[in-house]
Amino acid sequence: QPSANAVPFDLHQPRIQQYNATVERELPWKLALRASYLGTRLSGLISGVDLNLLPPSDKPFGTTTGDGVTPCTPGEDCDLSAADIARLPFQELGTYLTTFGNTGRGRSHAMQFEVNRRMSSGFTFNFSYTLLDQKSSAPDTGNSSLGGTVYNQFKPENDFGAEAFVSRHRFVAYGIIEAPFGKGRKFGGDAPAVVDAIAGGWQMSWNLFAKSGFGFTPFWDCGNCDPVFPGNVASDSIDAIGGFANGTTFRPIVTGSPQVRNGDRFFNPDAFSAPPLGADLFDNPNVAKRNLLKGPGAWGANLGLDKSFRLGERFRLRLGAQFNNVFNHPLRPPSGDSSAAWLGTINLAVNPTTQKLQIASLDRNPDFGRFFDSFNQEGIDNRRTIRITLRLTF
Repeated sequence: QPSANAVPFDLHQPRIQQYNATVERELPWKLALRASYLGTRLSGLISGVDLNLLPPSDKPFGTTTGDGVTPCTPGEDCDLSAADIARLPFQELGTYLTTFGNTGRGRSHAMQFEVNRRMSSGFTFNFSYTLLDQKSSAPDTGNSSLGGTVYNQFKPENDFGAEAFVSRHRFVAYGIIEAPFGKGRKFGGDAPAVVDAIAGGWQMSWNLFAKSGFGFTPFWDCGNCDPVFPGNVASDSIDAIGGFANGTTFRPIVTGSPQVRNGDRFFNPDAFSAPPLGADLFDNPNVAKRNLLKGPGAWGANLGLDKSFRLGERFRLRLGAQFNNVFNHPLRPPSGDSSAAWLGTINLAVNPTTQKLQIASLDRNPDFGRFFDSFNQEGIDNRRTIRITLRLTF
């Protein structure tokens, strides 16, 4: 039985409305101050739903060997009975019929503050800070040309919340400082050539960033689903994150304080239990919300040193050293990497008396809440690199 994607003829591009207000003020000492508000409203965001997905219920689905009577063993001999197939909206199709619609919405509010100093006396810099509040009801996805499937397609507004890959706080700065000594500078313009060659003409440049952590959604994958699924939903299109990247995944029940750091672990694995298996798969009030967890922040800095030498009237020699990620600080969290939020694998069993699903085992991910990799961010490498350059201009 084939599964399928269906793209509606009337699907259209989302509508985005942007508006902003800015106040700028010139200050003494070559300084300028800017304060801006930037707002965005998004409507008609594209989200996916599965037309063959059954509303969660306590009524068993696919929990027999196919005869509707004999309890099965998930992952081995489970099959759909005639009564199971009769419950599907599209009985000739398989475990999903995904289609898309302009059902999502979003909005963002950003406050930006910037201090800028124009180049004067060999010194310039720019400091900027952004406070961002960005939310939507559409899945966070980089794995589909259209959009990800919403977790609860029957109540998609339940997922209206903070976006992933978005830092609430972000600071960026850069600048250039020229040493005031050497020919053409404030001091040492008449210094001997040897002294100027050693101490004159130096320039230092730098740029850095610091930002708060992204949001992450905790999830379980299923080791022996199909045709049995938590909630008896008859579909493997469910993705706890909505990005098609994690297979069939489910959100856990929150039983404790999830944001507890312990050593190199940023999330508390003991705060989560298995997902609901019945009618409350989506509606259980303790089911984890989208981007419930906040990952670690990140910061990094680059530094450059340059010196120019004049070789007669026609030649200039420039010696430089660039230190990318000068402090060799790991840049976390990795954008788009959900492995730290993977709780592990659930395995299902069928109760031989009631034919209802139950948890056979929980194979927990020992590295849940840990971030191992460092990723390039904001123009800064994931590890320290040093580059020496020598340039002759004539």
